[in-house]
Amino acid sequence: MINVTDTLRTLSRAELRALHAQGRCPQLTDLQGTAQGAVLATPLLSRLNIWRGKVFTRGAAGETSGMNRLGIGPREFRRYCFTAEVATSAFSARQVVFLNHNHAGNPWWIRRFHDELVQTGPGTYLGASYQKAGGRLLFCGFFFESRNQ
Repeated sequence: MINVTDTLRTLSRAELRALHAQGRCPQLTDLQGTAQGAVLATPLLSRLNIWRGKVFTRGAAGETSGMNRLGIGPREFRRYCFTAEVATSAFSARQVVFLNHNHAGNPWWIRRFHDELVQTGPGTYLGASYQKAGGRLLFCGFFFESRNQ
């Protein structure tokens, strides 16, 4: 069986950017539950494996929110809430799932994240992560999530 995460880890930043540009906007209902994740094209963060994915939940009023899965060794915990919504990308006219981390309970440096998530295959998602700085969005890296593993 092909390990999609290992395959994506071999792609360059330019290849990941092209793959993200080809992705389609997923349905929020498809994101429910726990996803396995990995940071891509950022060698130090990829090796540390601290970020392990996200957990998405759907509220009674239909809103989608979630938490990041973090861990060290066998220990895992959930931190840094976000809300998810279908929105127009900050970089093109296409629709993406925007993950908004700007919530009062998050530290200031987490509140600045702007993530855009697209679907690249059945149960596979590629996110581009940016941080707001001085009215601009600065690229931080890519992350991958799978509901297939």
